[in-house]
Amino acid sequence: MSDIDLFGSVFNHGDVIFEQGSHGNSMFIIQSGAIEISCLRGEEKVVITLLEQGEFFGEMALIDSRPRSATAIALCRTRLLSVHRDSFFSQTKFDTTVILQLINSLCRRIERTNGLLRFLVMSDDKLRSSIASSESLPSPEMEKSSENRTRAESFEGPSSSDPEIVHPRLPVNFPWASDQAAVTYYREDFIFKEGDDGDVMYIVVKGHVDIYTEVAGREILLNRLEAGDFFGEMALVTGNARTATAVATSDTKLLTISNEQLKKNLSANSELAFFIVKVLITRLRAI
Repeated sequence: MSDIDLFGSVFNHGDVIFEQGSHGNSMFIIQSGAIEISCLRGEEKVVITLLEQGEFFGEMALIDSRPRSATAIALCRTRLLSVHRDSFFSQTKFDTTVILQLINSLCRRIERTNGLLRFLVMSDDKLRSSIASSESLPSPEMEKSSENRTRAESFEGPSSSDPEIVHPRLPVNFPWASDQAAVTYYREDFIFKEGDDGDVMYIVVKGHVDIYTEVAGREILLNRLEAGDFFGEMALVTGNARTATAVATSDTKLLTISNEQLKKNLSANSELAFFIVKVLITRLRAI
């Protein structure tokens, strides 16, 4: 049980804040203590991450009312500040500072989760063998460029075609403040490769882009993008190397956004900031 006061709620060691499959309308900020986030993989409990003071969790409840995708448990005496969905959006509508911090944290959370999934795949001989020997699943319109890429449900979670997961897209004519003209990439051109440094993100104006990584010598398709999608924001926000490879699967036009341009756009446009948060949370849910 928790003790509720003006400064948040206090949970003791072993207390469950919420369970996988439960419903919620709030996220939580850790004021002190530590939280374990886990989910079930079949019958096995998988610890996704451990969170400490200053971090947050349950943010997926900010964008929809779908059931929680993980369980949160207090690892010690922990004080949490609950932030209701309505309160979050009303308080940040005219001040995007909190949203910028949320975007940064979400990018790092996605990086950590992808790293964990990669570790789980590489440490599971049966799963690794399955991926290495699996047949590729190219779509008809992109058969040539994606013939060696496998969509591995067990690695990436629900596919991007999962009807329950709605992937938001920007209107193509969204007013991005950029002094860069659209750059053209032709079919099978690499936009960047896994491990490259990243100093820009990309908006797809026209065409299609595959995002993939390599596991057990096999190219694993992570996402297929089209006009209105964006990518490359992870390296831009975190400053880390690219965690995947991006390749054009048709003649494609991309708008490039630098780190400074991104910050300028997000600080000046709360609608855009909310959109980025929604996309990142949707991607995290889909992992």
